[in-house]
Amino acid sequence: MEVDFPRGGKRPKSKPTDPEAAKKRKLENGEAKKAEKKNAEDASGEKSIENDVFKKFVKAEMLTVGVRGLGSVYKINDDSIVLKAINNITVNVPAQYLSEVYKKALVSSSSVATLDEIFKIGQLVAFKVEKAGDKRTPPVASVCPTRVNSCVTTSTLFNGLVLNAAVKSIEEKGAVLDLGIGSVSGFAATEALPDLKSLHVGQILLVRVIRESGDLKRFVKVSAFPEMDTLEEEKLVLNHLMPGTVLHAEPTLKVENGFVVTFKNGLKAFVHTECLPPRLRADLDRLVKSFRVVVAVCSQNSPILVVTGHPDIVALSKAERRIAPAGFGTGETIEGDVYTVDRRSNVYLTVPESGDKVSLVTAKLTGKNRSNDKTRKYTPGTSHKLVIITYSPFDRHVLVTDNKDALKSGASVNTDLVPGQRITATVKSVVDAGLLVTIGMHTNGNIPAEHVFDIPIAAWKNAFTVGQKIKCRVLNKAPNRNNYFLTAKPSLVNMTEEPVTEYDPSLVGKIVVGFCTRILERGAVVRFFNNVKALLPDHEAAKIPALKVGTPIKGVVVKVDPELQHMGIFVGERGARKQKAKPADAPKKTTKAPKPTNICKALQIYPAKIVGEWTYGTSGVAIEVSLPGDNIGRLHACELGLGDSQISPDASVIEAFLKKHKNEYLNVRVIERSRPSKRHGKAVMEALKKRKITKLYEVTLVPEKLSAPKMRKKLIDYPTVQVGSDVVVYFTNFSQKFQRGEVSPFARVMLLPESSNFALNDVANEIGLQEAVPIPLKVGSSQLCKLVSKNGVTKTSTVALKSHEPVVPAKNATAVGRVISVARHPFAAKVSFGNKVFGSIPASGFSNSNLAAHELAEQLSTDGLYNFKFISEAEDQWILTSSTKKKHPGTWTKGKSYTGYVVEVPSDDTAVVEVYPGVTATLTTESKLSLDDFVTFSCTKALKSGTPEFTVVLVTPAVYTTKEKEHENDETDDESETEEESEAEESEAEEEEVDDIEMLGASDDETEKSVVQKAIESLASNAGLWSSNALSEDKLVAAKEQLGINKKQAKATAAAARAAAAEAKANAEKKDEDPADSGLEDVSEEARILHKEKLLAGIEKTVGIPSDIEFDRLVLSNPNSAETWIQYMVHQAESGDIDSARNVAETALKTINIREDAERLNMMTAYLSLEASSGTEETLKAVFNRALGAFDKLEVYKRLANIYSVSKNNEELEKLYSIMLKKFGPFDRDVWTLYGTFLYKNGQQNTGRNVMKRALNSLEKRYHLEVLSRFANLEYTYGDIERGKTMFEKALAAAPKRGDLWNVYIDKAIKYQTPDDVRGIFDRALSNKMGYNTIKNLFQKWQDFEALRGDEAHAKMVTERAIEYADKVKKEVKADVK
Repeated sequence: MEVDFPRGGKRPKSKPTDPEAAKKRKLENGEAKKAEKKNAEDASGEKSIENDVFKKFVKAEMLTVGVRGLGSVYKINDDSIVLKAINNITVNVPAQYLSEVYKKALVSSSSVATLDEIFKIGQLVAFKVEKAGDKRTPPVASVCPTRVNSCVTTSTLFNGLVLNAAVKSIEEKGAVLDLGIGSVSGFAATEALPDLKSLHVGQILLVRVIRESGDLKRFVKVSAFPEMDTLEEEKLVLNHLMPGTVLHAEPTLKVENGFVVTFKNGLKAFVHTECLPPRLRADLDRLVKSFRVVVAVCSQNSPILVVTGHPDIVALSKAERRIAPAGFGTGETIEGDVYTVDRRSNVYLTVPESGDKVSLVTAKLTGKNRSNDKTRKYTPGTSHKLVIITYSPFDRHVLVTDNKDALKSGASVNTDLVPGQRITATVKSVVDAGLLVTIGMHTNGNIPAEHVFDIPIAAWKNAFTVGQKIKCRVLNKAPNRNNYFLTAKPSLVNMTEEPVTEYDPSLVGKIVVGFCTRILERGAVVRFFNNVKALLPDHEAAKIPALKVGTPIKGVVVKVDPELQHMGIFVGERGARKQKAKPADAPKKTTKAPKPTNICKALQIYPAKIVGEWTYGTSGVAIEVSLPGDNIGRLHACELGLGDSQISPDASVIEAFLKKHKNEYLNVRVIERSRPSKRHGKAVMEALKKRKITKLYEVTLVPEKLSAPKMRKKLIDYPTVQVGSDVVVYFTNFSQKFQRGEVSPFARVMLLPESSNFALNDVANEIGLQEAVPIPLKVGSSQLCKLVSKNGVTKTSTVALKSHEPVVPAKNATAVGRVISVARHPFAAKVSFGNKVFGSIPASGFSNSNLAAHELAEQLSTDGLYNFKFISEAEDQWILTSSTKKKHPGTWTKGKSYTGYVVEVPSDDTAVVEVYPGVTATLTTESKLSLDDFVTFSCTKALKSGTPEFTVVLVTPAVYTTKEKEHENDETDDESETEEESEAEESEAEEEEVDDIEMLGASDDETEKSVVQKAIESLASNAGLWSSNALSEDKLVAAKEQLGINKKQAKATAAAARAAAAEAKANAEKKDEDPADSGLEDVSEEARILHKEKLLAGIEKTVGIPSDIEFDRLVLSNPNSAETWIQYMVHQAESGDIDSARNVAETALKTINIREDAERLNMMTAYLSLEASSGTEETLKAVFNRALGAFDKLEVYKRLANIYSVSKNNEELEKLYSIMLKKFGPFDRDVWTLYGTFLYKNGQQNTGRNVMKRALNSLEKRYHLEVLSRFANLEYTYGDIERGKTMFEKALAAAPKRGDLWNVYIDKAIKYQTPDDVRGIFDRALSNKMGYNTIKNLFQKWQDFEALRGDEAHAKMVTERAIEYADKVKKEVKADVK
């Protein structure tokens, strides 16, 4: 029966419910809902906490402008540092963003520490992003305290806050630090600093603020150990935090991949698992206590906050904690234990250490670095062997790979390869252009199609498949990419010779292997590794059958020029030096490739080495600096930034600066970069061209120009000056009566002689004028001047000394002026006194009234300085006379004779004659007179009133040319003269012609300009002549002779010199012998070669020389004799056929057997002598470089020095010695002695003594006594005998048993000292215990001395002492035998 089935009708009644049960069910349902609601609230709360913190993975793109972070110093460059931040993000910090203190130190006169001195690898510093990066370039940031700490105020300087600070000054008890916060500075006591002695001004430190009660307003106490305390500010907010600040973190919530932690005032942050201590990462449940973290990234007014709790980062002050430990280098194999794998398949491993400890450096295996081997299972707890790819210092982990090839080879997968290195590559793809290969994991390479085989094959692609392993060598690295160009040519890969990677002179004579890259008319270009190329001459290329591009070539190096980067080779192994064969797989020593020349950018700051004085063109006013990339810069004196010390009238500012800063590195800003041109001057252009320098950089050290962060060229360019403004002039040389100088490299000036210092002669010259001679200023000195005029055509301006008192004209006053123009007909001379004061002197104004007007014009020198007297003012100029001219009374005396010059001809029978400026007489003449005629007349009638009468006695007509008649007022004005002189100044090396001066002693090839310069220098060195008092007559005559003003005496002297030279030449020709004669047979080999060198130099001549045919027979009969070849070459040179002489030398060098080194060297020496006397600088340099590549370099330098010495070419000899000292000075003592001998012989004893000091500082200590003895010998011969005696005494005091020193000392004493002094030296020498033979020789020398210069008593005494010594030795020998 279906009880509950309804059949219609009413529904069945429900059963009654229990009230208590319903109540109970209601209560249970309510509690369940509350619990469910509570659980939901708790879950949402955790979700809210997790959402409130910044959890994103920090990438480089997130470091936008204004973001602050903490970075570890990873790399230190010359002008920047590289930081590594969290997640191995690279950040660049240029030098301009270091600190304001460092900027000021750079531009100050004191030396400043380099970047590698003020930073350490692994050091932590805070940074602020100044420029965001992109996919190719990393962000640019600043570590300057002013910028990084710009968000901090004095009110937020909480105790424990960490800031960047720059060392401002180092005090006795600590260091003052710049915090970049207003006027508040930091002070760190000695105990709060790592090492006070290691600090440098401008150094960046991470410091912690220490606030104490009663802090000074201007100073805040800080500590350079920031990890020693934490920030515990109760009202802490996100904007208070700074990178590097240490905080206590309370674990709050465990979330995926990390923990949410809480700081003071409820501030929260997310700590990634990889930022936790490594020992806790495997089991995060152990993290229950608070731990310390460091702020790694933060940003003002932004939720960005990233912290790390890695112990090596929390140890902020310990830079060594960020350096990779031993065994963690790139390419090394490690074993790690997996502790987690994230959802991106990144595997994290710990690296076990000794015992149960694990390393604080962990490993990370990313998905892209994992192999496709599915058998490798990475689960927590498993161990795996991996190869290190790279190291992240801030994250303290290494990126690894499990690539099988890397594991097998253990090779580095990310290390730079060296050109010439032999490697194994894997073919990635085969294309028409060649093979694309991989080297390791992330390094790619290209093998061009022409480099896969020695001989090109059409179907070469069939020989390679993807994945194939091939042996190859590195040609060179592709610029700016991690890609290499390789070669697989078997001849290059399997060669046993050392790969050529640079232009090394030591390669000469070695066998090398390369390949042809280009075929020219003059030969083939052969390329080696690292883009090194050589020329194979056409006659050698013809020896290779079917030579094509790509053909391997084996040959011997015959020439290397490192400066020009030239190399020459011959085919085969002819003349090759023996060298040990190396196995094909032998590792090559790593050598640095030639440093490329990089272009420095304008307006940028670079570190520059102060090399020395600028020697190209005008010297004494600029400094040569070496910029990065082997670039040359010019630092002009006006850009030294010396302030008040910029003006130095008595000393050279350049010399003073170099004395303090030479060879130091200072930061400079590039003003401009330009090619050498006429704007720089011809001498500068030619000198730079010889050095192959195509770019010249003008640089500055001016503080204002360096300190500004952004500059425009117009703000740092050389200043433009206006007429009338004050300028600082740096004086160079004295040329053509003008003192030259420069305001800047492109603003040349001339000092007006009338406004300079001069010496006045009190004796009048032939035309009655007192001459004044300008005193040349010291080269490199500087004075404040006023710009008087500018010439837009010649680009040369005129200046006047500000210190010179301006001339104030007054009637009957005298002043020194400069003759600026002379009008010959009618005669008038215009004079300038400076300060816009001008005058004119007529013919009647000269004291000597016995000269015609044209003679006055000839004797008066344009631009000459003379003493004048002001007579009267007329319009804009004054009428002048000579200072010694007596004033005419204006009255006439009957019967007295007068002289004057015709100034006006009213008619044919009358003439107006001027006897004194303004005083004239009208004469009646029988014939018509002309202007400037010199007239002698007498007064026949003198009346108190009325016109006096005169009678003409004598008339001297004025002499002038037809051209002067046509152009009676033609003048040589000051501007045209200035223009000529300025053009000469710009050329700087061209000869100048001065018609009115004949130089005393000037040879045909010596410019008059150089003789004037030498004469002026000689006069300037004579302090007596250039005294402030007036010159005496004798001294003035001496000055005239030196400057060549006295023409007659100069001509007579020159004629006498020519006659003497001709006589000497004739005598020399009579005495010379034929080198083939037997007279030279007894002469030493060196003397014979020296004779040949003199013949080639034209110092000696030969007579009776055989013919060409006879010489051909001689060289055929004795082909290895250098002497015979030299005779043949001398024959050709003396006949004037220099090219034939060169051909003889070339033939000789090819003919003489390569084993005959001595003969070949003698032949090369003669070749050098030929080029030195008859060749050009280029041909001499070419032969010299060949000699350096073929023979011992030091010996070649000595031979060339001897050639210069024989030919008296002292200028080139001194340059050569300077080079020799740099190259060989540290290990060869002969070089110092040779240079010292040269200096002493030429009267430069002081310089020679300085050379001796340099030698003692450069050479090893064992050579000091010998050097001291040699220079003491020079003092005796050419210098101060007492000084030489003192030097010998010092040497013997250090080594009293050196018999060789005693012998040299005694020889000099015998020649230059008294007999008693010599006996005293003998006695002291024999009192020392020396060898028997040494003592015997000393006794013998003493006996010889007494026989020549002594007496019988002393001779007897010496004999007795010798016998006594011999008996003593015999007794000692007998005693030893017994």
